[in-house]
Amino acid sequence: MSWKSRVPGCFGNVDASFRTHHEEDARDLILEAKVAGASFEELEREMVWHLYRKGATREQMDEQIDQARALWSPS
Repeated sequence: MSWKSRVPGCFGNVDASFRTHHEEDARDLILEAKVAGASFEELEREMVWHLYRKGATREQMDEQIDQARALWSPS
């Protein structure tokens, strides 16, 4: 299973924002994407495409992208 196929399970919920119980899965997905040589922009593109297809608003997309960015490069 590629990291792209795991995006919906980690960041694709339109009805609710990212939840803590998904954080470990999201961290694993991000690690897998990095190992595969993906950039954050590629992850973001996959997230936006999936969320768009689910009818997410721009605010919902931005919220989940911000959460993914925080996990991608924690401070």
